[in-house]
Amino acid sequence: DRKEIREEVYSDDKGELLYSFYVPEMECIYDKLSLDFHYRYETGYDDYARVELGGYNNYPQGEILEKIERNHVYKLFCRFTQKIAKFELNLTVCPWEYLPPQAEEVKGEVKMTNCYMVAPGGRVDIPTENVYKIWAQQAEFGNIPIPDGDVTAELVWQDEQGVIADEGVTVVNASERERAYLQVRTAKEGNAVVAMKVNGEIYWSWHIWCTDYEPNVTEGQKFFNNLVWMDRNLGAMTNEYTIDGGVKGLFYQWGRKDPFPASEGWTDQEKMLYTLTGTTNLSYKEVDTSENLVEAIRQPARFLIAITSPGDWYTNSMSLLNRTLWLPNTKTIFDPCPVGWRVPGNQPWTGLLQGGLFYSYGLVHPDAGYFPCTGYRRPQTGRVDSLGNIVEWSAVAGSTSTNECYGLLLNLNTIRQDWTTYWRADGRSVRCVKE
Repeated sequence: DRKEIREEVYSDDKGELLYSFYVPEMECIYDKLSLDFHYRYETGYDDYARVELGGYNNYPQGEILEKIERNHVYKLFCRFTQKIAKFELNLTVCPWEYLPPQAEEVKGEVKMTNCYMVAPGGRVDIPTENVYKIWAQQAEFGNIPIPDGDVTAELVWQDEQGVIADEGVTVVNASERERAYLQVRTAKEGNAVVAMKVNGEIYWSWHIWCTDYEPNVTEGQKFFNNLVWMDRNLGAMTNEYTIDGGVKGLFYQWGRKDPFPASEGWTDQEKMLYTLTGTTNLSYKEVDTSENLVEAIRQPARFLIAITSPGDWYTNSMSLLNRTLWLPNTKTIFDPCPVGWRVPGNQPWTGLLQGGLFYSYGLVHPDAGYFPCTGYRRPQTGRVDSLGNIVEWSAVAGSTSTNECYGLLLNLNTIRQDWTTYWRADGRSVRCVKE
């Protein structure tokens, strides 16, 4: 309602305070607040200027502030080089879009354990705190915090009926956001995936490796190429051949934290998966040009297939490839191994073929142990194939000029060991090494 504005007093004069406003925790990027100044100089010349806060289009008459931070108070000062005889300010406030409360500021590295080893009949408490931090902090998730809502939990699948006890997936402090935690009780040996949900959407999931295996004692380890290895594949129920194929473990697409089951026994048939109330199946979907990380998190039982190059589940655009989901010397938040363990790095299987003996669908090395012929899930279909091959992932991405990642292929038909690149949408075994 001001009618007069004084003349500029000195060159760095801040001017007069014309408007002050508070920005709450809401989205405010495009055309949220604009101010049109209409004025007349004492000479009689009329002019106008526009200032747009959170604006998108460029107005040459005024200045645009491209971003308004949430939870700030803004004060708008204006000054004129000449005395204004007439002044009018028109203020337009566009609708504000609600955003969920912003999580606390994250300082330093956020770690995440994606696999919990639990003995049959045991219990594990999984905190949700880092899930909230990851969604607020990680650029891949748009830095969009998890919305308000009670935390709920769900059993996504288990590879044997009764791995998770009846009513064995519950939430403690469900309404306390990052102070909530999932409580998972197991009943028998096997693998399971449990998920954290808010408002019906999955925001993270964890592999429950229900086993008596103890990898942190010497008896459960192998020492090969100056690395301490688990003596079995991730998710395996044993470290030696059995007729049920329990030594094979689980499959992973490169860079994904969530597992997929191996085939039934030593066949290429899909293994039956169970929920607490019935059966379920994997789903399959072809990747598109967008980044599929959020979909992969929201759909842990969906195998994202790649029909053509670049052969990646994350995207089908070379420009969007993410080479840092797994890293050879650092455990990332997407690493699928239990706490204290990680996906192996550069050429860890050198010499595996030398000194190894072929035995019962696999190779036995005196230092490295038994590597079963798991085959792999084909990137184009998600189906299990090539059961005559030993196939393992490393954490090493190819060069910036390649779209693939490195892994082990030990082909027993041609007696050949390869260290070469493969499509990231492959589903392969993982054998963890100690951090």
